[in-house]
Amino acid sequence: MTIVRNMAKNNELNGMHYEAGSDAIIASNLVYGNKGNGIQVIGPRNRIYNNTLSRNRQNLAIWQYVWALGGSAYYSTDNIVKNNIFSNTDGSATNLLTLPAALAEINGDAGQSVKLTPSQVVTAMNNNAYYRSSSTSPTYVLAWRGLGISNIFS
Repeated sequence: MTIVRNMAKNNELNGMHYEAGSDAIIASNLVYGNKGNGIQVIGPRNRIYNNTLSRNRQNLAIWQYVWALGGSAYYSTDNIVKNNIFSNTDGSATNLLTLPAALAEINGDAGQSVKLTPSQVVTAMNNNAYYRSSSTSPTYVLAWRGLGISNIFS
């Protein structure tokens, strides 16, 4: 799947939602004003590059879910997030899992039976820009959750 050069704005839930798939390229999109996550990804080996995300409930969410497709189990592992701009959120105090909202969230324990560390869910996350016009909204810049740990960076 290739999702490039799109605009997703003012949706009632997520701007872009890629679930139970793998090896997608989600790049060069403008995603803003959505009432859910700007981009939500659930699946392995996806590449999220060069997107601009602003004023969504939470701009990026990559969550661990277990899918049994064709008799095989798939886990949300080995995703890469590079060169994105994460700017402000809509001001919601919580994300869709009712956890504290952040500009971006990597969650290896999104209520599933198989729990992963965040570094298993995302293997590379660099060269991204994070901007909040207020130091308190959203409360956190990056939420890095999994296996009973919660490292949240404000």
